[in-house]
Amino acid sequence: MKKGRISRRLSKMFDLPCEVFGGVSSITVTSNTEMLIDGCSGVEEYESDRVRLTLFDQNLEVVGSDLRLNSFFGRQIRICGRITEVRLI
Repeated sequence: MKKGRISRRLSKMFDLPCEVFGGVSSITVTSNTEMLIDGCSGVEEYESDRVRLTLFDQNLEVVGSDLRLNSFFGRQIRICGRITEVRLI
């Protein structure tokens, strides 16, 4: 069983957020100009109109314009710019 599935099961069992158990990514979109991703394990593609990230159990693609990585600390990354589309792939 994958770590993400185990984390989700434990989360439900103990009524706690999945992030407590690790192995699960979280995405916080604060506006159409900023988002925070926790659980990023790498940057696959970085262009001003597209960012593709590797998460624990899937990939994330962010599409927009003037996109930039404002911070990348540990497994947390902040993307700023005009965000028009977010896809889990």
